[in-house]
Amino acid sequence: MTSLAERQHANILLKEAPLASVQQDPACAVPGLGEHSAQTRTKPRAIYATVLNQQYSYSESCHANFLDLREQAIATVNRYGWSGTPEKFLEPYCEPLGNDYRLLQGVKFDTRSGAQVIKLFDETVKQGRFLQVAIANANTINLARANDNYHVLLRNVLVLNDGIGISIASQLKYRRKFSENLNGTDFIPRYLAESRVKLRVFLLGAPSDVAKACFEQCRQRFPQHEWLGFNHGYFSSTQHHSICERIRETRPDVLLVGMGNPLQEFWIHQYGASTGAKLCIGVGGLFDFLAGRVNRAPRWVRRLRCEWVYRLAIEPRRMWRRYLIGNLTFLLAAWRESA
Repeated sequence: MTSLAERQHANILLKEAPLASVQQDPACAVPGLGEHSAQTRTKPRAIYATVLNQQYSYSESCHANFLDLREQAIATVNRYGWSGTPEKFLEPYCEPLGNDYRLLQGVKFDTRSGAQVIKLFDETVKQGRFLQVAIANANTINLARANDNYHVLLRNVLVLNDGIGISIASQLKYRRKFSENLNGTDFIPRYLAESRVKLRVFLLGAPSDVAKACFEQCRQRFPQHEWLGFNHGYFSSTQHHSICERIRETRPDVLLVGMGNPLQEFWIHQYGASTGAKLCIGVGGLFDFLAGRVNRAPRWVRRLRCEWVYRLAIEPRRMWRRYLIGNLTFLLAAWRESA
């Protein structure tokens, strides 16, 4: 399914392609200006077949090069429009189709693939822009429904999809799932491994021993990047500015914040830009996993996207309310939204 700008772009080219061929084809001479014959009367059929073949070939090339054409069309719209105006015109079309984002329970989820998001992250760092990223699962959305301020915050940051619950909600409302599951535990290490930029990274969050162990693991696993330092996440309200100053002095590109939802998103929203980092990502319990303090589910369980079942079995007292009651509440809200 293509966007409005893409369809307009395709229509223009479809109109121009057959016109050019007709003008260049001698068979298209206007009757009365040349010799008449039985062969001349059969030429319109050949012309019509040629035009259909050209249109089919062009459609096939559009299909094969969809992503490049899409970027060209969007760039053209942005070049000739006021800032923000193209998005306002395209938004009513994008939301029902779910091409650029999918609105699930009031939160916009980005629909790009993992490779496209990695490219976006690298471009953000190289261009020196500030980007806040939230990785949201069913529990995140439950918290947002109960907290208006959190809900508003998530509407103004880049939100990536995490978990099977979000995928089911997308299937119910848009009749299709996301292209990939971008859960932070897998996607952040993937970004660090596949990024084409030498990143300067700072870690913030978790207890000191966990943050230190995570920091050392990251230095060993991703030596192509520069690991600037770490700081635990248990500091008082009077220490925010001193923490920001310490991080800013290291001149980071990326700040990974592991304080849990919604605290990490609120902290980044209020203080992220003050740290000087271009890319601030809320990573939840990633530090615990990378430090080896919490075991991942077996690979086959993760392939089935049932890691939540494994964690519930390992920590039933801590997780039962979140995974049993919380997941059921989320799915009920998703069903109501799609009805």
